[in-house]
Amino acid sequence: MRKGITGVLLALALTIGAGSRAQYDRDYFYYVGRSFMIDNNFEDAIRTLNILLRFDDDAYEGYFLRGIAKYNLDDLLGAEADFTTAIEKNPVFTTAFTYRAITRSRLGNYDDALSDFAEAIELRPDLPNAYYSRGVTRLLNQQFREAIDDFDKFIRQENKVSDAYLNRGVCYLYLKDTTQAYADFETAIRTNRENPMSYNRRGELEMKQQRYKEAEADFDMAIRCDSNYLLSYFNRAIVYSSTNRPMQSLADFDRVLQLDSTNSLTYFNRAIVRSQIGDYNRALEDYDKVAFYSPENVLVYYNRAGIQAQLLTGAPDRDALIRYARDYVDAMERRQAANPEYVQDELSMETCEGTAQYVGICASRIVGYDYGVMYFDNARNVPLSDVVPVFRQGGIDESFLADKMPYQTGALLCQLLDALDAHVRELARGAGVPLEDVRGLGAAFPSHVDFDAGVLLET
Repeated sequence: MRKGITGVLLALALTIGAGSRAQYDRDYFYYVGRSFMIDNNFEDAIRTLNILLRFDDDAYEGYFLRGIAKYNLDDLLGAEADFTTAIEKNPVFTTAFTYRAITRSRLGNYDDALSDFAEAIELRPDLPNAYYSRGVTRLLNQQFREAIDDFDKFIRQENKVSDAYLNRGVCYLYLKDTTQAYADFETAIRTNRENPMSYNRRGELEMKQQRYKEAEADFDMAIRCDSNYLLSYFNRAIVYSSTNRPMQSLADFDRVLQLDSTNSLTYFNRAIVRSQIGDYNRALEDYDKVAFYSPENVLVYYNRAGIQAQLLTGAPDRDALIRYARDYVDAMERRQAANPEYVQDELSMETCEGTAQYVGICASRIVGYDYGVMYFDNARNVPLSDVVPVFRQGGIDESFLADKMPYQTGALLCQLLDALDAHVRELARGAGVPLEDVRGLGAAFPSHVDFDAGVLLET
C-alpha cells in the first residue's frame, strides 16, 4: 500500500511541469504527509514533503513537518537544518524554534538550544511546552535550580503531567534535597500510576536510604507496569544482593541480560554476587564479558579479588594464581595507557607501602598475632570484591580507594609472589640456576620462568 501511494504521488509530480507551480494542490500534499506521520510512516512522509517543497520552496510548514519526520528517524542534523530553513522563511514561527531547540539539546548543543527556547518564549510566553522542554535541557546541562524554575512554570499551567514532577524530582535529588525529590516522585506516581520510571526513581532513592523493603515494592510495581523495564530488574537485583538473597539477585541479573546481552554493568555486578557465593569460575566468565564489552573498564580490584580468594583457601591453586597475575598485568597496562601519571603514583605506593604492609603482616604471624591483608578494626579478610559495592552504598569514601587500597593491594601482590615462591625455587633447583641469578620482576611477571613449559630460563 505504501509503495502504491508513493507511486501515485511521484506520478502526479511528473505530470506537473516546471512552469505549472500553480496547478498542484498544496493542501493535498500536506494532508498526505501528515497522514503518513500519524501512522509513524516517516519515510513516506519525507518523500511526500520532498515533492511539495520541490514545487513550493516557500512552504515553511513543509520544512517544519519534514524536520519532525527526520527527527523521528534520528536524523537530527537533517531535522535541525529543516527547522532552520522554516525559521528563515518565517522568523516568528514559535514551534519551529521550540523543535530546533529540542533537536539541538539532543545533539548536546545546550547553549544554542537554550537560545532557541528563549526566542520561542519571548514570542509566546504563554506556551507551557517550551518551559517544560527548556527545563529538560537545563537538567541535562546540570542547571538544576533553573530547571526547577521552568518545571514550576509548566506545572502552574499543566499540573497533570507526570514527567514534569518526575524531572523536577530528579533536579531536587541532584541538589541533595531528598525530601522534595521524594515528594515529587510520589506526585508523579499519583498523576500516572502506569509510568514505570516514577516507581523506579522513588525506589532508587529508597534503596540509597537503605529502605530496601519499600524499594523492592517500587521496583516490583515498575516491572508490573512494564515487564521489559530493564532498570528495575537491575535495581531489584541490587536490593536482593544487599539483603542477602543472592539467588533472586542472580535471577534478576539474568533477566537484564536477556533484555540486553551487552550490558557490561550487569555482568560486573553478577560477577560480584557469584564470587560471594563461591561460584568463582562463572564469576570470572562474567568479568571476561565486562572486559570484552567495556575494555575501558579496568578490573584490577576484581582480578586481585580472585587472587585473594585463592590465597585465603589455604591451598591456593598455582595455575589459577598465574592466570590472575597475567590478568592483573593486562589490566594495569590498560590503566597505564589511559592515565599514566596517576597509575605510576599508585604503583609506587603499592610497591613501597604495600611491601611494608606485608612485612608487618609476616612479622605479626611470627609472634602469633592474627593479622593479614584487608584486616580492619571491625572485620578481617574483607573480600576485595566487596569494596566497590560498599563504596556505592556510601560505606566508604572515595579517599579510601586512592589512599588506603594500595597498601592492601600491594601487600596482596607480595602474598601472591610468596605463594609462588616454592615453585620458583623448585624450578631453579631443577635448572641448576642459583636463586640469586633469577632476575626480573618476579614470578608473577616472569622474564626467566616459563610457567607454560614448566621450566626456568636464563636471559
